[in-house]
Amino acid sequence: MTGIGYKSISSSANGVPLIRPSVFRQVTDFANVFKAFIGTNWIGLPFAFKQSGIVLGMIGVLVIALITDHCCQLIIKCKKAAVQIILDTVPQSKDVEASGYKYNRTS
Repeated sequence: MTGIGYKSISSSANGVPLIRPSVFRQVTDFANVFKAFIGTNWIGLPFAFKQSGIVLGMIGVLVIALITDHCCQLIIKCKKAAVQIILDTVPQSKDVEASGYKYNRTS
């Protein structure tokens, strides 16, 4: 079951279908994120520079850029940690096979 703009791809490792977005979907997602984070901020920059001056305005933009970069790095670290926690708690297929566990799906 996949949504609009997504396609199912068979995994070569274990045959489990993976859901991958199409190229068009990836481009539109990137455009939406770009507009959300950058779009409206450029409207206020001329006014901010007029009020603060060119030197203080450039220092302010640099400080905000550094803080934003730091926050993005924290988000990436949190994502990696969350994925690792999930991978550590879910038994891998080779571990399940070695334990002799049989999975019978009845629905």
